[in-house]
Formats: sequence, structure tokens, C-alpha cells
Amino acid sequence: MEISLKFHWKIACLWFLLNESSKSMTQETIVTRSKQPWGNRWLAWILAMLVGVGVVLRFSHLETKVYWGDEVFTSFRIAGYTLAEVNRELLDERPRTVAELQATYQQPHEQRSMNDTIRSLAEDDPQHPPFFYIFARVWEQILGSELGTKRAFAALCSLLLIPASAGIAVELFGSPLAGWIAAAMVSLSPFHLLYAQEMREYGLWAAMIALTGWLLLRALRTGGIWAWVGWSLSLTLLLYTHLFSVLIAGGYCLVAAYWLWRSSQSAPTDQLTLARSSSAVRPPAVIEQVASANSLPAPLPRQWQFFGISTLSAGVLFLPWIIATLQNLSTISRTNGFTAQAVPFSTLLYNWWLNLARPFADWEPTGQISSNPIAAQGTVLGIAILVTISFWNLADRQPLLSRLLLWAMMGSQGLALVILDLSQGGFRSTIIRYLAPCYLGLQLTITGYLSTLLLPNVLPDRPAPEAHSSSKLLFIKQGIDQNINYIHRQLIAYSLLAILLIASGSSCAMILPANTWWNKQGSYAIPPLAQVIKRYESPWIVAYDTMPRMFSLSYHLNSRVVMQFIHAQSPVNVPPNYDLLLFRSSLEVRDRLQRSGWQVDRQFQTSTIYPYLSPLDEQAQLWLDSVQRNSLLP
Repeated sequence: MEISLKFHWKIACLWFLLNESSKSMTQETIVTRSKQPWGNRWLAWILAMLVGVGVVLRFSHLETKVYWGDEVFTSFRIAGYTLAEVNRELLDERPRTVAELQATYQQPHEQRSMNDTIRSLAEDDPQHPPFFYIFARVWEQILGSELGTKRAFAALCSLLLIPASAGIAVELFGSPLAGWIAAAMVSLSPFHLLYAQEMREYGLWAAMIALTGWLLLRALRTGGIWAWVGWSLSLTLLLYTHLFSVLIAGGYCLVAAYWLWRSSQSAPTDQLTLARSSSAVRPPAVIEQVASANSLPAPLPRQWQFFGISTLSAGVLFLPWIIATLQNLSTISRTNGFTAQAVPFSTLLYNWWLNLARPFADWEPTGQISSNPIAAQGTVLGIAILVTISFWNLADRQPLLSRLLLWAMMGSQGLALVILDLSQGGFRSTIIRYLAPCYLGLQLTITGYLSTLLLPNVLPDRPAPEAHSSSKLLFIKQGIDQNINYIHRQLIAYSLLAILLIASGSSCAMILPANTWWNKQGSYAIPPLAQVIKRYESPWIVAYDTMPRMFSLSYHLNSRVVMQFIHAQSPVNVPPNYDLLLFRSSLEVRDRLQRSGWQVDRQFQTSTIYPYLSPLDEQAQLWLDSVQRNSLLP
């Protein structure tokens, strides 16, 4: 430690004295050069390369992942079917090949139009507005419905998150380097990678949340009519991406309204004041830059008009879907009833604790962060400490508008789910895809803390040439002390950033080659189940329900495999040259078959997958039985 301090002292002295020895450089020039356009340029280049790596990762191994139940529902909507229509057609008990099932119910075709896609969403899934699904259907109509092609559209949509997160970070913290940190953090995040590679709208949703927040900050800063038009369009698309966006939009609008009101009550000079910012942390150039991003160009009455008209326009454009949602509220309750099952409060706490680490570290396929319990809990604890420090930095060192926007992003939807679970029971707040706004806010908050550590110091005032020698010595001592402090802050920031990016990158390296991960939920065990089925020469798979899982299974089987959906009381009639397999059959069905003279043997059974959330583990259980004729049958 003593050697390290001496080394830092020597480096700081050398840096300071070299700058002082340059007679041609004034203090103003030193401050200007210490704040380059991209801050630490070498760090910016490294982060830019990591962003490129993150882009490539999103398009890797798309076709090898399990196409799980929720993705199957996405394809139902793209094909223009409601679940009731699929059930009605498939329960005619006619056997169909895998190729026939996928061509009819998992791909767009001429028998169903775009209107059917929108209708199926409105009637069966109003919590999923049609923005993502409309363009996904067009994508498949043009490029085809191969598994990799389907997911490439979702991966492409998720790329918007990278520039959007960089843009909002610059607006929030006034530092271009913060933009690079945010871009690298989200591009390598295992959470964002998982949902970028799913045929779902959650990657696009995260991008629209960041983009809408960015455009709101720009509108408040510039005040131009086109800035407010951009905010209005982005807000409309955000609302049409996911129904939870209503909560995010409400939080954003409250922030904008409060900021406009507060600015109307303040003197112009007060509007340029950073909330509790320290000049020891931010140089004057940075203070002016961040303050201008959190100030109003005036006149305020026009700002109120622009804000009101743009927000009202977005609401009017979203009104048709609000009406459709109100007409189908019972559908939302039915389709999301699974997450309303009561769980102990300790289960909620443990899952909240685990979920805290998922945006940064995810090394274990079943979702327990790491296969080593000590490593898992240590990882979560370390991230929890970093999040706590970052929140302190947000509250103590960042501008008021930055604080308000991030709190709205994280709290407006996250707190609503927590309150709903605590008051009515359920585990909605543990479903990680619902927490995309919270995780994005956490990543931006940590970005703010790291960028604050990397900001250059403010040099003390240079004494006049005729000043006493003691003043000059004091000036040198203050400069050296501040540079030692800056070196320490840089080391801390570089170390934390390196740890986060290494943890994220290594998590992505483990996720990519895996064909299943914890986010696949009910379809987690599909790959090993498919391997069991492939041992049979002519499988004939019978199911009495669980259609989404059967379709999920179909993506891992030969296109000639036969599948049949029948009623629980219907007899089983299979040609003798086929191997009869029962998928997730009930005990009553097996008993009835055995009483009828069939031999039923268990061929596959999953063990516990999600020990930390019992309702999810029950949903993920899969089993397969083989059924053979015996001598008693004719």
C-alpha cells in the first residue's frame, strides 16, 4: 500500500509540474483539454469495439435456441390466429405432421390477413399492442419464416437500444463518455442479449423506453416544436409496443409537467443550477454543459403548449387500443392468471435479490446466477453495493431532472408490480421481462456514477506572478492533491467498469452456445425431451392440451413427425407401424389406458428446474410416456 501511494504521488507530481512548466498553456486551456470531446479517447475506442461485439452477438446462434411457448404465441398472432381458434381447429383430432402445423399456425399465409393479426391481438392479447407484430409479419412475408430469420427481426429491433441508451446517457449526465459506457453496458448485458434473441417485443420495448426518455430530455432542453413532435411520435410508438408502457409514459409526463412548473417558479439563474453538484467533482465546462441540458430555453407558456399538444396527440392515437383493451379486460386476467398465484413473501424477496444481478451477470442456465451458491450470493451482494453507491451518486451529484427521469423510469412500472403483488398476491414483480425499464434505469444510474468518477478535476486558481511564494506552494500542493484524487477515482472507475463488462461478456459467452436458458420457462426442458423422441423411428405424439409446448417441441423434430391433439375421453387410435407417445398426459388418462389393456411406460421426466419459484417450476415440468399394445388387444 505504501509503495502504491508513493507511486501515485510521483505520477501526480510529474503530471502537475509538467503542465505548470508549460508557459504557453493557461489554466483555461488545461481545463478545456482535460475535457476532450470524447473524454478518455482510448477508453471510448475500447468501448466502441465492445459495442461492435455486442451487435454481432445478437445475431449469433439464433436458430439453435428453444422456440418457447411465448414465442409460439407470437407466431400465432403473426399468422392471424387466436388461441381459441387454434384449439377449435386442432381438437378435431385429425393427425397432422410437424410441417403442416407450422405452415398453418406459425407462419403468415394468404388465408389470414394483417387484419387477422391485429384482431387476434385485440381479442386474445390486448396487453401486447400490434406495433412489433405488424412489422414482424411483414418481415416474414418478405424473408421467410425460418427460425433464424424470425429472430433476426427481434435482434434487429433490439439494436435500437444501443444508440438510444447512449443518447439518453449523454442527455442525463452531460458527458459523451457516459454515452459510450451506457452503450457498451447494454450491448454486452446478458439480460438484453436474452430478449434480443427472442421473437418477442421486449428488446424493442427497452429501446423505445430509452428513446422516448432521450427525446423528452431533448424537447425540454431545446424547446423546439420539432423536438416535441419527435417526443410525441416516440411516445405513441412506445405505447403501441407494450401495455405496461402506459405506466412509463405516465411517469415521463409527470416528470415533464413538474419540471415545467418548477421552472416557471424559478428565476432564470436558478434553472442553470445543478442540484447539490460539487465543483470539486465537475469542472466549469461540464457544469455548464449538464446544466444547459437541464434548463429551459423559454418562453415557458409555449413549452406548456407544446408539451400538452404532443402528449395529448399521443394519447388520442393510442385511444383505439385503449378501447380494445377495455373491451377485453377479462382476457388479460385469464392469460396472466398464472402470475397471480400467491407465493410467500420470502420467495418474492429472494427472487428480487437474484434479479438484481441479471443485467450484469448470468452464468447458470436455471437462473441461479452461478452453480456455486457462494459465488452467486457474492456476485449479487457486490452488485447490490455498487447499485447503492450509484443511487447515492444519483441523489447527491446529479441534476434534478436526471434524477427525476431515472426514478420515473425505474419506479413507475416496477413499484406498481411490487404493490400489486403485495396487496393482491402473485409474483408479477419477479418476471424479469416485465422489469426491462427497471434494469435499463439501473444500468444508466451506474453509468452516471462511473462517468462522474472519470470527470477531470477543477484546478485551483493560479496565483498572480507577484503573489507570495507561500501562495504558489499552496497552489502546487492543492493541484497535486487533486490529481492524486483524480488518479484514485480513475482506478476505481476503470476497475468497476472492467469487472462489469467482463462479467457481462462471460455471461454472454455461456448463453450463446446453450440451446436453453432460464427465460424459456415452460419450454426449458424441450431439447432433452426432443432427443428422447428422436430415438423412435416413427413417433406419433398425442397431447390432450399444452398446445404451445407441443408447437415448441415441433421446432426440434423432423418435419414428418406426426402430432395429434385429442380430447381427454377420446380413444387412442394409432396405426400399428407408429410409436405412440403421450406428451404431458394426466394420471387419469394413463389409468384409463392401462385399464383398457395398454402398457404405459415413462420415458422422460424433468426434475426440479426452478427451486426458487415453485409456480414456475410446476409449469416447466415435462414428461413423456410410451404406449404399446399388448396381447389383450386385437
